[in-house]
Amino acid sequence: MGALEGIRLKLARTDEHLRELERGIASLQGRALIGEFDRDASEYVFRVEGDPPPAEWGLLTAEITHHL
Repeated sequence: MGALEGIRLKLARTDEHLRELERGIASLQGRALIGEFDRDASEYVFRVEGDPPPAEWGLLTAEITHHL
């Protein structure tokens, strides 16, 4: 294994996770996106109508972040 092989493997794994997450996000097309400013919290809150996204998306996001 070369010096950069581990990095290449992590980047390849990241690409796999990104593609899976992008497919899931594409499934949200057509849903209404609602954005509003919460004055009490001083932040914007965005909601997508319908069921919440799968819990696996959190895992994918964490793994993508870790590998990068």
